[in-house]
Amino acid sequence: MLVLSRKASQIIHIGADVTVKVLGVSGNTVRLGIEAPTEVSILRGELRDDVGQQDSDESLPGSIQVHPTPKPGLQFALENVPASVIQVP
Repeated sequence: MLVLSRKASQIIHIGADVTVKVLGVSGNTVRLGIEAPTEVSILRGELRDDVGQQDSDESLPGSIQVHPTPKPGLQFALENVPASVIQVP
């Protein structure tokens, strides 16, 4: 596992198509913006094992809400993701 420390506004590139930007940190909560192709699935770690048992990600209780953002360069914004569930493979 690669472990990184990032501050607000810093970016991580994953491969050629995925960019993760730290939008803010408040207490033990990190707000991330993720730019990725639409075919890339984004799911919280604790829900990942449940995906195969459900018909769609939308039916998962507590699944993260992914919203398009108006800012250029950020395709998705993840809100209120606890720092303890953030893992970069």
